[in-house]
Amino acid sequence: MADKTSTSPGGDRTRVQPGRRKPVGKDRDRRARLEDLKRKQRAAERRKTMLTIVSGLIVGAILIAIPVVTTTLQSAEKKRKAAVGYVSTPTAAAKAADCTGVRNDKASPGGQHTPDRVTYDTAPPSSGRHNDDPLPDSIHFYAQSEHPSIERAVHLLEHGFVIGWYDTKLPADQVAKLKAASDTAGERFVAVPWDRQDFGENRHFALTAWGRTERCATVSPKAVSEFVAKYVNKTAPEAGAPGGNLPGASPPATPPTSPAPSASPTKK
Repeated sequence: MADKTSTSPGGDRTRVQPGRRKPVGKDRDRRARLEDLKRKQRAAERRKTMLTIVSGLIVGAILIAIPVVTTTLQSAEKKRKAAVGYVSTPTAAAKAADCTGVRNDKASPGGQHTPDRVTYDTAPPSSGRHNDDPLPDSIHFYAQSEHPSIERAVHLLEHGFVIGWYDTKLPADQVAKLKAASDTAGERFVAVPWDRQDFGENRHFALTAWGRTERCATVSPKAVSEFVAKYVNKTAPEAGAPGGNLPGASPPATPPTSPAPSASPTKK
C-alpha cells in the first residue's frame, strides 16, 4: 500500500505510515493520568512500608520496655515493703481481731548474748540482746505464774520462732483462747506472758518474729496461724535452730579439774 501524505498548514508534506493514527490530545491526557496514578500508588506503597517498619520498631521497643519497667517497679515495691517502719495491711482475720498489721522493726544483729536482764526498747521486743539458752521448743504455752525468762524467749526469735506475747491485762477468756491456739499453731510457736508493763493502745496481745510485730486487741487463732505461716524461719539470723534446755535445767556441768600441785619452796 502506498504511503499517504498530508500537507501542513505551511505547505510542508508529511508522510504518514499506513495503519498508525496520529496521536491526539485525549491520548496524551490519558497517559499522563495513568503515570500520575502509578506515581501516587508507588508513593502510597513506600509510606505503607515505612509505616510498617516504624510500627514494628515501636512495638519492639514497647515489648523490651515492659519487662524492664515491670521489674523496676517490682523492685521498688519490694524495697518499700522491706523498709523499717512499713506496716502491712492486716488480713481479714487480723482486722477482725483489731490487729495493727505487721510492722517492720529495726532488728538488732544476732548473737548478742548476755546473762543479765535486758531493758528492751519496745514492749514486747522483736529482737535484741538475749540469754544464751533459749526457751525449750517442747513447751508452747506459759502461764503468767510460770514467769518464763523474757531474754530466753527473745533467743527463740533469733532461731526463727514466733512468740505470742500477752500482758497482764489480756482478759482470761482471751488467755484461754491463746492457750488453745498454741496447740495448733505449729512446733515453732510459743505463747509467753509479759509482766513488765502494759503494751498500751488497748492491745494486750502481740505476735512477733525477728524484726516483725503485730499488735492485737483480741486473740484470733486464724490470725496467729497466718502470722506463723508467713514469718516462721523467714527473717531470723539463725532460722531453723532448735530451742534450749527445759526450765530449771542447767547446761551440763564441766568436770572439776584437779588442783595444781603446790610449788615447793626454793631453798636459798
